[in-house]
Amino acid sequence: MITELTAEQYSELDVNPAHCYNTVAFAELNSSKVERVHYLAWFIDGKLRVTLILGEDEATLRSPFSAPFGGFDCVRHPSDEDVEMIFNDLRNYAADLNKTLSITLPPLFYSNELSSFLIRAVNTPWINVTADYNYHYNTAIPPDFNLPTFKEIRKKLRRANSAGFQFQLVIEEHKKREVYEVIRRNRESQGYPLSMTFGQIMSTEAIVRMDFFMMYDEARHPVASAICYHVAPGIVQVIYWGDLVDYRPLYPMNLFAMRVFAHYHEAGIKIVDVGPSSTGGIPNRGLCTFKHRIGCELTSKYTLTIG
Repeated sequence: MITELTAEQYSELDVNPAHCYNTVAFAELNSSKVERVHYLAWFIDGKLRVTLILGEDEATLRSPFSAPFGGFDCVRHPSDEDVEMIFNDLRNYAADLNKTLSITLPPLFYSNELSSFLIRAVNTPWINVTADYNYHYNTAIPPDFNLPTFKEIRKKLRRANSAGFQFQLVIEEHKKREVYEVIRRNRESQGYPLSMTFGQIMSTEAIVRMDFFMMYDEARHPVASAICYHVAPGIVQVIYWGDLVDYRPLYPMNLFAMRVFAHYHEAGIKIVDVGPSSTGGIPNRGLCTFKHRIGCELTSKYTLTIG
């Protein structure tokens, strides 16, 4: 049976969220984007077993409601019977509110315990499962521009490397805005706006550790930039990255990606999650090809829809 809690009650539970998007602080920061935030918990045999945070709007209940993924947190590993009960509870909960319920799970390298939810969902006729293409870079092998398998990428990396680009971790506040501006211009050149303002990025930085990167040309003009979140122990996620159109003949993004990966290899970060390359299961094949050819591995990110 579902237990509904307040934010304060939920924050007092002995929960170790699988990632930063499942924290009360993150949910409360973004609570204005939905009509209501639901903090749910399942106590089985008197012990806390599973938790879930949902955002409610006019037609849906969603996890996440302002993040790349959300999903369940398991305090104790649930049995298949427990998972079946949780899904039935959620089906009734959504029906009582006359809402469709959508849960996007993180890629399984964030939490293997989510496998039991995915298996049960796939085998439940009234749950629709969509798989998105998600890529990550395993930093166990030091990134090197001579290593990529594809001759074309090695050629592009040599071209970018010979251009004298300078890579930098950005610390100063005013330069963080410069990082954001490069990404904003990149998105503008592709015909779609950023989903977050610079102010929202800065508000999020108060509760989520972030890194800002910039690559400059020899005259110290911005070429490419990135904003990354430390989303879980040993895992960072590229939230935004991009280059400026004028520099694309020099292939800066290939080199820039390698420099980001090398930074995290040296910092002891195990995985760089570079995010999805599809929408609703439909791949952006150009993006998939780029991530694959710079050495990223493909994993699945699943969305479960009820109702």
